[in-house]
Amino acid sequence: MNALKPYKTINEIQIVPDEHGLAETVYIRLSGLSMAITAKCLEIRTDKQGNIAYILLDRLIHSDSDIGFELQKPDHDNIYYAVSGCYVSELCRID
Repeated sequence: MNALKPYKTINEIQIVPDEHGLAETVYIRLSGLSMAITAKCLEIRTDKQGNIAYILLDRLIHSDSDIGFELQKPDHDNIYYAVSGCYVSELCRID
């Protein structure tokens, strides 16, 4: 991780509902990776504009040294998330 840029960059988050309504699949495309990270969404909360405010994933997608993610949004301000978890990843939007 770059010391001048403490947050990993997310280019896209795509949430796909499960056909049986059990759990949604989340695809996270990080900058610099050719493949998207795939995880199941255990819990998700959105704000009034439909932006993700909180998401709990069923697996770990970050390392110990990661403090957060920056979601790049074209034509909007970027959204920043703090990340935590030992066995799963929990992303909470930083307002």
